[in-house]
Amino acid sequence: MSGQTKSVERLPSYIRRMGISMADFASQLGVTRETVRAWCNMEYLPSLRRVSEIERLTSGAVTARSFYDDEVLKELEIREVG
Repeated sequence: MSGQTKSVERLPSYIRRMGISMADFASQLGVTRETVRAWCNMEYLPSLRRVSEIERLTSGAVTARSFYDDEVLKELEIREVG
């Protein structure tokens, strides 16, 4: 790894940049527009499974770090291994 950290794009920024609606993005993920709105407003966070789907759908532009800080991700990683 080069030691450079890839910039983290938040979901609302990605949706605006791509010129798509929350409803269209939600449809591609199989969730409601209200769910995407709640994620964008950080009312609640998507599950790690959904985060993986979001990362795939956005070609890696929006990742787990867009929602979870490094400490939380490390804790989740430890739980998965253990």
